Amino acid sequence: MVYRNPYDGYSEEYGTSQEEYGAAQDQQGVYYTQQPTQVTTSGWTSEQSGVGQTRAQEGGGTYTRPAPSTSSSTMGTKARSGEVWPRGSDHLFSCWAFTLSLHSLWTLPMMVVQHGGLAFLLIYTTLVMVLGAPLLLLELALGQYSALAPARLYRHLCPLLAGLGLALALLATLRGMLDLAVLMWAGQGLFHLFSSQRIGEGFLDRDILDRGDSSLEELGGLRNQVLLVLGIAALSTFVFIVAGTKSVGKVSMVAVPAAFMLLMTLTIRACLASGGPQGVIFLLSPDWSVLLQPTTWFAAAAQVVFSLQLGLGALTTYASYNKYEHNLVRDTAIMAVAHLVWLLLAVLLTFALLGLAEAAGELRLPVEVATEAGAPHLHALGTDIWLATVTLGEKAFASLSYGWLWAGLYFLLVVIVGVTSLFGYIEVITSSLVSLKPSYARFKPLVSFLVVAALFLLDLALATQGGVHIYHLLATYIATWPALLFSLLTVGAALLCHGASFLMRDLGDMSKFALPHWVTAHLSVIYYSVLPLLLTGALVSHLYLLSSAHQVEALAVFGVSLPGGWGLPLAWALAALPLTPILIGAILQLAWVRRGVPVTMHLARLVKPTDRYYRNEHVENVTSAAQQNTSTRA
Repeated sequence: MVYRNPYDGYSEEYGTSQEEYGAAQDQQGVYYTQQPTQVTTSGWTSEQSGVGQTRAQEGGGTYTRPAPSTSSSTMGTKARSGEVWPRGSDHLFSCWAFTLSLHSLWTLPMMVVQHGGLAFLLIYTTLVMVLGAPLLLLELALGQYSALAPARLYRHLCPLLAGLGLALALLATLRGMLDLAVLMWAGQGLFHLFSSQRIGEGFLDRDILDRGDSSLEELGGLRNQVLLVLGIAALSTFVFIVAGTKSVGKVSMVAVPAAFMLLMTLTIRACLASGGPQGVIFLLSPDWSVLLQPTTWFAAAAQVVFSLQLGLGALTTYASYNKYEHNLVRDTAIMAVAHLVWLLLAVLLTFALLGLAEAAGELRLPVEVATEAGAPHLHALGTDIWLATVTLGEKAFASLSYGWLWAGLYFLLVVIVGVTSLFGYIEVITSSLVSLKPSYARFKPLVSFLVVAALFLLDLALATQGGVHIYHLLATYIATWPALLFSLLTVGAALLCHGASFLMRDLGDMSKFALPHWVTAHLSVIYYSVLPLLLTGALVSHLYLLSSAHQVEALAVFGVSLPGGWGLPLAWALAALPLTPILIGAILQLAWVRRGVPVTMHLARLVKPTDRYYRNEHVENVTSAAQQNTSTRA
């Protein structure tokens, strides 16, 4: 089998001026490529770029191009000079811990309540298999294949999307800011629970936030105790990540089983309590009509992306630290199955706790109210921090004996899940900064400290008495929907620039086994049809529901809503921010035409990978060939 030339892209390293390419005249959009030399390894032929000057003839013209200045032997000895996972299990547990998101713990169960119970769970499970797992595999494959952080990956995979890397870094900053605020509030809640050993009415507003009469217009002041908890959360996070891949993987190996054990313990306790089985029975009373509603499928598709935390760049960043040959197909299968188990436990826990609250007379199921646009909202239950503290804390855990202890364990679970998510966001930001210049790599601990310090300073706004209003504004309008857009752009860039056939072949090479034809055929169909369709539908549906959300303020019962007049325009202005780097990057790439390059060639190169994207594969091929030649001579 003849493998494609890894250097099938154009080289940014050597430019495109006539001084370097001689008197070449190209008016037909021809790419300057290198003719390969055949190197046979392990029964298959890999095509390596030649040494010295090579020629490429296409469209009736002959053009000369210098070969890379780095020799094959040098590239072989410096295959991976950057950060690498000590073991494959470190990568698996780090990605696994990142997919255990807060969204799947306290937002996704509410979507199950709103959209048909068990029927929605069946839709979600199906979409995890046909949308979540393939998209997760794609993100891991792009990072492992190229060994590039997102800030550089998209510039070399699809130059037209050069701004997508910056957009991912900005979104990671926002998500890290919100998750650090959750750690601050959860830590404050833990301190109150274990010091007073009680939980009751006013747990959120009085004991955690001390909100008073604050609002988005009047944020109020800072509290010393909250600042202390915020500082402890930031410092602890830095301690966990200061050693990079050497520490993140080890912490994740402890966090994942601890999170599962806590969730399972809480679920068993809630199901055994009076009223818990009634809540589970409510889950098992599905509305089968939702199976025929396209909007429900699109809502479930959006929840798959949000819960697995896809489209955020963290999984791609983690995968870029892998060795070229790592079984990412196995990792994807493990994480997809584990996510379904995690989801089932989280849903059972939430429904059982809602049953406890109903048995105590605090609420009545169902509490579903439809808006004018047909989108159901839960007035009495809330979501995110309001669900965890008010609905589950004040109404459900308070009805248990030693309720403060069980609530404390729940908040400990929130802390574990929030910290592991924060690891991924910080890694996206630091890797983006370090990738600006390779020599910065040795200063990565300092960069990590500066990133954590910046997040701490940004969270001072959320540490105010009215900081929860800022949290609601950012979490609702800017923190979630860009993941759908970024996932759609990632799929489009991978298919347009890399190709599904090459992606299937790369998966087999990196995972060290040949994927069956029926697997590659189904995956190709999914990448070309199912993923773009579902992601586009989910994005449009989510934005439409977001535009109608102001008709019924789902959190108005908790005293949280946008100010009249300027609140909604501010929210949509913030929602448009993720588009800015992408548009600016595309405009700059379109306008930046190098000297001596025809416009047609320039436009074609904007959707064609550069040589740098293929370099990791090239290094692996050279290294494998050198090792085989050494063993043959021996």
